Amino acid sequence: MDDNKFHISLIIPIYNEEKHLMDLLKSIDLQKIEKGKIEILLINGMSNDNSEEIILDFIKNSKSSHVHYKYLLNKHQKTPYAFNIGILKSKSKIIGFGGAHSIYPKNYFLNALNIFNNLDVDVVGGGLKRYIPDNDNFLSIAISAFYDSPMGGGVASYHRKKQSGFVDTVFGGFYKKILFDEVGLFNERLHRAQDYEMNQRIRTAGYNIYFNPILNSDYIIKTNYKLFFNRAYNTGKHLPNIWKINLKNLKLRHIVPFFFTIYIFFVINNDFQLNSNQYLLIPLLLYCFLNLISSFWLAFFKGYGMPAVITPILFFIYHIIYGLGTLSGVLILLLNFIIKRIKKIFNNLYNS
Repeated sequence: MDDNKFHISLIIPIYNEEKHLMDLLKSIDLQKIEKGKIEILLINGMSNDNSEEIILDFIKNSKSSHVHYKYLLNKHQKTPYAFNIGILKSKSKIIGFGGAHSIYPKNYFLNALNIFNNLDVDVVGGGLKRYIPDNDNFLSIAISAFYDSPMGGGVASYHRKKQSGFVDTVFGGFYKKILFDEVGLFNERLHRAQDYEMNQRIRTAGYNIYFNPILNSDYIIKTNYKLFFNRAYNTGKHLPNIWKINLKNLKLRHIVPFFFTIYIFFVINNDFQLNSNQYLLIPLLLYCFLNLISSFWLAFFKGYGMPAVITPILFFIYHIIYGLGTLSGVLILLLNFIIKRIKKIFNNLYNS
């Protein structure tokens, strides 16, 4: 096949996604662009379920004349390795990054190409349109509601932004391939937040990131409660790594759970009484009020109903675990710094 026919590529890391692959692949197989072909790079991180069989069978039976699939392996398993494998193997000038839990809207690739053709932009992307729970039980719907709230899903502009415009990051996103020649590939030491760190590098180099809600996609949420809380801890834990790389990566929204956790431990240590300093309880009361408002909004205006009632509990536990993760990440960095300094001192003494 003539590689010049590829006008846009999408790289999708995959690991044990047998339950969700068909929804993803069907949404891709329906895509069309006006000229050329869409290149899809499916990067399997050595899955031990039926992901490989599902992918290869789907590729074999695909009837699409617009989409060309490439199946590759990622022996390192981690996401940034998959992204970099895809970048090096891709054959088009526009490269996007997706997820195995995404369901892409009609004309997703066509709309992305039109934005590049009509605007002076370097990166384009959207956000999340719907959070779809992977089960229909009470807790699963509650966790889905959690992510649909600013208290849970975050306050980054792409989560709820309705108007097109320039932003600091997007969900997934399509990039001009030449950007990676200047700013480099994804940082393979970062097992989380590698996309955010990449976007900050791109902006620091003087390039722009453009959001358009027409590129919003649906996202299937894994609602196992253990995975839910592991995600909170690990996300918080890995944030200090991107701060270490560049302090500009530190945003207020990243450290609020960290300081909130310290604040809660301080309040608990004082038995919630605080004597003459009872005004220090105001942040906790305000937090509880916002949680209740968010729960009401999710239940009655977003249509989640009764499962939204337990979201204040999920918010609180998630934020505390997230904050503990950040604390552990900071302590690990400090410990590593101290160890390196001690080694350097002993090496200097030994060599003197």
